[in-house]
Amino acid sequence: MDSELMHSIVGSYHKPPERVFVPSFTQNEPSQNCHPANLEVTSPKILHSPNSQALILALKTLQEKIHRLELERTQAEDNLNILSREAAQYKKALENETNERNLAHQELIKQK
Repeated sequence: MDSELMHSIVGSYHKPPERVFVPSFTQNEPSQNCHPANLEVTSPKILHSPNSQALILALKTLQEKIHRLELERTQAEDNLNILSREAAQYKKALENETNERNLAHQELIKQK
């Protein structure tokens, strides 16, 4: 796992927030990178500072964008599958039409 993600205060299923290391956001506070964070004990300055609020908002926005991109990707895959099927049907119809023309041409040649 990336070190930046490992030190995230957001957490994940494998590392819930109470087990994640919290980086220090202010210069006058001692570094907390070496100790697991307990959100109930963690200083409110860290969790409610404008920087962390902006970071959390940015992460939520990024998460929403990722979700929208995943939906768009799924829709694009569906559209590609539909287009692929339609192209196969068009190719088959074109081949049938070509075969019919060839047969008609051969019949015309036989008649002459």
